[in-house]
Formats: sequence, structure tokens, C-alpha cells
Amino acid sequence: MEATGRLERLALCELAAAGFTVALANPQRVRSYAKALGKAKIDRLDAQVLARFGEATQLVPYPVPEALTLQLMDVVDRRRQLVEIMVAEKNRLSRASSTVRQDISEHIEQL
Repeated sequence: MEATGRLERLALCELAAAGFTVALANPQRVRSYAKALGKAKIDRLDAQVLARFGEATQLVPYPVPEALTLQLMDVVDRRRQLVEIMVAEKNRLSRASSTVRQDISEHIEQL
């Protein structure tokens, strides 16, 4: 399967728990591979292209992290999201009109 910004995590864990071996592919590499084959990477063809890509590149199985590691990854992801929001709000505050400055300041305080 393709790594899709952590959206693949649930499927990866469920498949591994069911006894399947799973490999993760870089989406950009799969797109380039599909383009080299002259195929558009559309949903209908995804499985075929992914299967051919996996065979051609000899993808290695992805080691499924333990539950505690997955939880830590979730917390780290959430922290990164909050930091990004904080930076965006500080940037907005620096050029905000007086009408919304208080609201932005309160949001920064909450964060």
C-alpha cells in the first residue's frame, strides 16, 4: 500500500493483525513508476500499478510498530499540528486588523 500521510496506519495495523505482510510504498515513486509505464494513476488502476511497482522494486515488509509506539507517533503528530497552527496564528496576528486581534490573541493563549 502507499504511505498516505498516516491515513494508511489503521489499514496497516489491521492487516498485520490478520497475519498479512504489508509493504509501504512512497506515493511519489509509485506515480513516477505509473507515468513511466504510460498509465494514469487513477483509483481503478491503483491496485494493478501498486502490485507491479512492488514486484519491480522488491519492496520490503514494513515492521508494524507496537501499540505504545503508535500512540507516541499520534502525540507527536498532534504536537506538530498544534505548532503549525500556533505559527499561523502568530503570523495572522502580526498583520490583523484591530477587529480580530483580540480573537487571535485568545486563540494563541488557548494553544
